[in-house]
Amino acid sequence: MGVRNLIAKSDSELLVNQVNGGFQARGPRTELYLRCTRRLIGKFKEVRLPREKNNNADALEKMGSQHQAMLLEFIPLEIQEIPSIPEVEVMQVERYVVYDENLYKRGFNQPLLRCVDEEEVNYILREVHEGICGNHSGGNSLAMKVLHQGYYWPTMKEDAANFVRACDRCQRFANYSSMPATLLTPMVSP
Repeated sequence: MGVRNLIAKSDSELLVNQVNGGFQARGPRTELYLRCTRRLIGKFKEVRLPREKNNNADALEKMGSQHQAMLLEFIPLEIQEIPSIPEVEVMQVERYVVYDENLYKRGFNQPLLRCVDEEEVNYILREVHEGICGNHSGGNSLAMKVLHQGYYWPTMKEDAANFVRACDRCQRFANYSSMPATLLTPMVSP
């Protein structure tokens, strides 16, 4: 093509900062697009992506989003049928990290939670439920306590509920309902 210097304008501050290296890309799909963009940028001698003085790109974005038939005649519209990156199976892999040969789950507002296997699950549940500080709490409460201790596994709530149901002391001293099994029939006295 012969183009050596390129000035690209964008209405997205996020996109500009990701390409310039100010922001990091989140998610596998965004990272693939960013790698493709950086590979294309490498073919030019100089590429500038200024975010300031970007009035033309902002105006073009506003006109395109209004979908007015009169304006769409002047704006060339191209629909890309084939994506520029290969389709990927996106799993929730970005929420997990390996650290010191252990798998951890990242939370939004909590520290890293160590993922445990089936052998450790019973010991952890027993220790939190009946251990030194255990108070024989219910299933949901037990699951939350285990979570606060820094452990995680996918079937945590179901396993905690099953563990509490199997606990003899919890069943023996549990609150029981004195309500009859059938509905009461209201009676009117004369």
